[in-house]
Amino acid sequence: DAESFVLAASGGLGSSNRFKVNASGHAFFPSLQSNGTGTNIIINASTGELYEDTSSIKFKENVTDLKSDSSNLLKVFCCTYNRIGSDIEESGIIAEHLEKIMPEFVGYKNESPHSVKYDKLTVPLIHLAQKHDSEIKKLRDRIAILEEV
Repeated sequence: DAESFVLAASGGLGSSNRFKVNASGHAFFPSLQSNGTGTNIIINASTGELYEDTSSIKFKENVTDLKSDSSNLLKVFCCTYNRIGSDIEESGIIAEHLEKIMPEFVGYKNESPHSVKYDKLTVPLIHLAQKHDSEIKKLRDRIAILEEV
């Protein structure tokens, strides 16, 4: 490991690696390792800070039911495209289009739409599916009653 750059902190029981770049240019963050399935790592684009994207209740407070209008998801323009300079077709959402209806799911760079926070769209998608499932159950119950008449 002589060809690696290591940023470490010492104290207590010795030192622990915080950040390492090996000779191939791969970055490692041993202090963020988990013991199994993994955790998403988030980069705060405005500060450059790296942190774990935690979901456990032990990291949260003021937990309440979602009160957003998830029906806006039905207005999202989904498309296929290729990136400039590539022939590979991809599918996704255009940040500028999403900004008009759900700006909280847009990442900004230099105050302009830059990316879509796809990972954060999961929650309102689940919420919308739950609402639709509830509506479908109510409609099925009404149909059943009407069919009995």
